[in-house]
Amino acid sequence: MARKLSADEIDHAARTLSPDWQVVAQKKLVLQRKCKGFNPASHHAHLAAFISEALNHHADISFGWGYYHLTITTHDVGGLSELDFAFAARFDAACKPLADG
Repeated sequence: MARKLSADEIDHAARTLSPDWQVVAQKKLVLQRKCKGFNPASHHAHLAAFISEALNHHADISFGWGYYHLTITTHDVGGLSELDFAFAARFDAACKPLADG
């Protein structure tokens, strides 16, 4: 079972992620990015969905022409857990080779 992270643990873990990730109220991670067109936005949304399934920890995903937004939290613990940061780290790693990220 996941464990809610302390504020210090959240601050430490957040420093390992892309600076585009924002910690909101110590309860969720949010990523909002712009991209060039619908296809790159769709690609990133599908990538997030694939990682969510692989971790069995599902992000809220929205996208449209020129943007995608991801939000993740661990509802069971009422805040952020290691699972949220694992998702964000995997998403960051998967986006590194993408030119239009």
